[in-house]
Formats: sequence, C-alpha cells, structure tokens
Amino acid sequence: MDVKIENKDTLILCGGEMQYIDSLQELCQRIAIACSVNKGSFPYDRTLGSDTVTFDTDDNRLNEKLSMIFKEATIDIPYTDLRVHKVYEKGGEFYAVLEIVNGVDIITTEVNVSAKLR
Repeated sequence: MDVKIENKDTLILCGGEMQYIDSLQELCQRIAIACSVNKGSFPYDRTLGSDTVTFDTDDNRLNEKLSMIFKEATIDIPYTDLRVHKVYEKGGEFYAVLEIVNGVDIITTEVNVSAKLR
C-alpha cells in the first residue's frame, strides 16, 4: 500500500486524510515515477529514477533503448516484464506508453519522458 501522488504531491481527501492505493495502481505509480524522474530528483526517495540521457525521437530503436533504461530504473520494483509500447508527442511534451506484465496481469500506463528526449 502506498500514498497516491498526484500533481507532484500526495493526494489529500476532503477529510484531510491521505488517499492510499494498492495492487496494480501502486505498481503503475511506482514504475511511472521511477521512469519519469531523473535520478536523485524525487524528494521522497533520492535513489529512485534514471540518469539523464537524451535520445533522438526519430531513432528507430527508441522504444528498445527506453525500455532498457526504464528496466534499470525499476530494478527494485517487483514485476515480471516492462516494455515501451510507443512514444508520442502531445502539447510539446513526449510521453511513453509502458506495457507492464505482472504475473498474469498486463497493464499499461504512460509517463512523461520529455526530460529524457531531445
């Protein structure tokens, strides 16, 4: 179980209590944070994230390269497999759609990777 993070802060309910998530939602959140932040920049865990590396968005192997970077960034998070399904631009920022396999469950989430793509 983990606290839900939204807009770079913990999500507080009307009564002042934090909202908690678990299971697949928690897994998606942990992976999304690890893949989108630069190593050392996440205030709640300075070991989380990946090193700042820039990629060309026209690279034919971009999905495979980002998959390797993201697998390294999420090495301490228990899941079966992770791959970048696609990378797209929206509103001047780049997003990666991740497909995460956790046992028999296959879930997708998207992460903002603009800091990693140039």
